[in-house]
Amino acid sequence: FALVISLFLCSVLMLSKMLGSLVTRPLLKLSAAMQRIAKGETGVQVKVNSQNELAMIAEVFNTMSKDNSRMHQQLKDINTALEKQILLKSEELNQSESLLASVLSSSQDGIMVLKTVPDQGGEIVDFEWVMANPKAAADFAAEVSTIIGKQFFRREPTFRNQELFQHLCLVAKTDSPLNREIYCEFENKRGWF
Repeated sequence: FALVISLFLCSVLMLSKMLGSLVTRPLLKLSAAMQRIAKGETGVQVKVNSQNELAMIAEVFNTMSKDNSRMHQQLKDINTALEKQILLKSEELNQSESLLASVLSSSQDGIMVLKTVPDQGGEIVDFEWVMANPKAAADFAAEVSTIIGKQFFRREPTFRNQELFQHLCLVAKTDSPLNREIYCEFENKRGWF
């Protein structure tokens, strides 16, 4: 009788081990696949060899993994397309800047770009040189590099009392062009703006 009980217990242990491995092996595979995705791997799939609940979970996992892989590829494609557009626009901008620099440096007229300098209340108190060609800088006995970033009327205070300041303020406030020549005298020079 003890032999029958021992055989029965051995059979039960072997059967439970076999059934346990049928459950734990797919769970371990699924867990390993999840860890691979968590580390950034795409396209991970779990093989499905049965028709039970674990197989259904594995199929859902595989579908999610495929969707994740597809979206990851779409993002890479979009990123590549955006990088190409940025590169193209950068090249266009460089060409435009080169053309503008060429026009500015070869012009016989002085050309300046100024931006407003407001006080704390928002009123314009000066204008700052943003860009100037060599002719404009020479008109003020300067090099281009020495006037960029400087305030125009602080450097040339004699112009503040003339109508040039009022006209520049009007252009800045209305954002409309002014087609007018303004005569100004400064130090020993006389000129038209």
